[in-house]
Amino acid sequence: QEAAPSQKSEWLLDRKTILANFGEDRSLVAEILGLFIETCQPRLTEIRETILGQNAKTLQIAAHSFKGAAGNFCYGKVIDLAARLESMAKDGQLTDAPALDDALDKEMLHVTPQLQNLLKEMAAGAVGN
Repeated sequence: QEAAPSQKSEWLLDRKTILANFGEDRSLVAEILGLFIETCQPRLTEIRETILGQNAKTLQIAAHSFKGAAGNFCYGKVIDLAARLESMAKDGQLTDAPALDDALDKEMLHVTPQLQNLLKEMAAGAVGN
């Protein structure tokens, strides 16, 4: 059987794809990933606040921004939920937005530890290069 690091994650792109997307530069991956982790909660808070304030235009921008940043490392439900929030906001239909926001928060609870592990791995690899 294969070792655990080669197992496919339900939430994250595989390391090979992530590295390829960043020109095989582990230090760049670590830098961008660190920024994403650092700004993730404020971005999610912004999304929640725009939903509570019924501000569709700002929600569209916030969801698009989150989707783009997350797309460097994530796939699946995280990207799908952010895209659905963006689309919903674009159409001005925010009725289901709170439920999608809750689902996105729950997905990020699963994703964040994996992102933190990836950051440690990339930072350690960058030092070794």
